[in-house]
Amino acid sequence: MNCKVAIEFIHQYLDGELENHQHEQLNTHLKQCESCMKTYEQLERTDALSRFALQSSMANERKPAEVSNLKQSILAQLPSTRSTQSRPDSFVGYIAIQA
Repeated sequence: MNCKVAIEFIHQYLDGELENHQHEQLNTHLKQCESCMKTYEQLERTDALSRFALQSSMANERKPAEVSNLKQSILAQLPSTRSTQSRPDSFVGYIAIQA
């Protein structure tokens, strides 16, 4: 597996969309590639912080406009190379439903 495929698999894994055999391939690659492991750790933290921020904003009964601004801020920080048009993005879909 090359790093480009691994990064896409990382995104799919964090979105809960990675199949078991792909997960095994990703794990093998991450054990061998320090760069991809660092990317995975960063994206995992970003995902967790984004979910926490969204849940916190909703728990504090934010106005819909504030939640929408948070959503736009998060979306603006996503990598531009990742196509959200090719398949639904679970996290983005979650935000859209909650907004």
